[in-house]
Amino acid sequence: MIQFYLAFPLLLFFLTHLKIPWAILFSFTLLLGLKNSFTQKVKRYLSYKHIVVLFFILLVWCFLGGMGGFFFQNGDYQKHYQIFFDLAKNPWPVRYDLIYYDYPPIITNLMYYTAYYLPASFLASLTSLKYIGVYQLIWTLMGLMLAFHQLSSRIQKKRYFLFILFFIFASGLDILGFLVTKERLPYWGEHIEFWFPQIQFSSITTLLFWVPQHFIPALLFFSLMMSQEKIHEENLNFTSVLTLFWSPFVFLSTLVFISYRKTIKHIPSLFIGSFFIAYYSSKVSGEKIEFISPSFVLLLFFFLEAFIFYLLSKKDFLAKKSIFFLFLLCFVKIGYFNDLAMRTSILFLMVLFFQFFQKNKKTLVFSLIFLIGMMNPFQEIYRSISRKKSAYSHKYYLSIPKQKPHFIKQYLSRKNHWFNQMFLKENNIKNFHPITKEQYTVLHE
Repeated sequence: MIQFYLAFPLLLFFLTHLKIPWAILFSFTLLLGLKNSFTQKVKRYLSYKHIVVLFFILLVWCFLGGMGGFFFQNGDYQKHYQIFFDLAKNPWPVRYDLIYYDYPPIITNLMYYTAYYLPASFLASLTSLKYIGVYQLIWTLMGLMLAFHQLSSRIQKKRYFLFILFFIFASGLDILGFLVTKERLPYWGEHIEFWFPQIQFSSITTLLFWVPQHFIPALLFFSLMMSQEKIHEENLNFTSVLTLFWSPFVFLSTLVFISYRKTIKHIPSLFIGSFFIAYYSSKVSGEKIEFISPSFVLLLFFFLEAFIFYLLSKKDFLAKKSIFFLFLLCFVKIGYFNDLAMRTSILFLMVLFFQFFQKNKKTLVFSLIFLIGMMNPFQEIYRSISRKKSAYSHKYYLSIPKQKPHFIKQYLSRKNHWFNQMFLKENNIKNFHPITKEQYTVLHE
């Protein structure tokens, strides 16, 4: 079921964005890659009572994260709804005609990892924009239910809800880093994870509340990888490829845990992986790479956010791989907010949190680390409850061309790029958007 969930947005993309011959070819290739999933029996690890309780816990979690617009929505939701509304209001592939006075217009397409956004936007385009937040909530909840149900195969039933509670509040010890570097207590509801300005490893709740498009694929891959079932290597490898359209950062982290030889020999994985690598090559421009110099604060960051969990966890090959790559991520910065470290770290941190839970269970050390760490997700939840409900989900005028100059090129492709010419359907319906001089300059760099 997890593979079907991850694959559905890809199938939707192929059928709605590509020229007919390519749509048929890649849709068939995708279904071919899912052949093992078609024959796999769906197993139920939880009782119906457990499933109902889990559903309501996850529903409240999603509500608090702002999904559906019932509670406060964090700043990233502006971008989320720009993408949701552009996909729901416009023919696919989404085209932009960007104009600045009498200068020649810039014709471009939406180019982003839109897997998370496509199902909700597709349904909203058939019904009404006002339901898009509800569709997002349902789609996210489905992914969470699948992942936590799969993980239950590794957790004793009597400790299952303790694990759910731990996982929701799992976090690095940000509060200690904040106290050391800021020399003050955080304000109620303050976002404390950027206490070291060049890098951030996010808590589990922060990920759901801010970047579900990265969190959901990482969680689903993680749940399969950690499952007690004997997952066929080809299945796990193909699941890794499916995450590429959800989040290229999560995809990078999955490569640490798969077999390259079998992936290369698996034709659907090779075809679909190559296709989306080519897709991302059409982006307007890439991000520059910077290196972070070693310092006491950087080493403190690594210890509080990751290494302390490794020291107290089961040190199997998964944990060893995870801590090694988390260490490497501490020295590289890509993107304005260092998305490489923030998002590639998700899967590695999940491994450490899980192994930490499995080894320590109800010890005093476990309780102490858990209580200190949970101050971070507590801040996120308090902000959601205490602040006035934001209205991004009702601002139907939101659109990617309204992005700030520094960020706009992250979401656009080069119209004349060979990928667009070869694979994408032609969209001749003009979609004019006025832009600023700064935006126009950035897009011409």
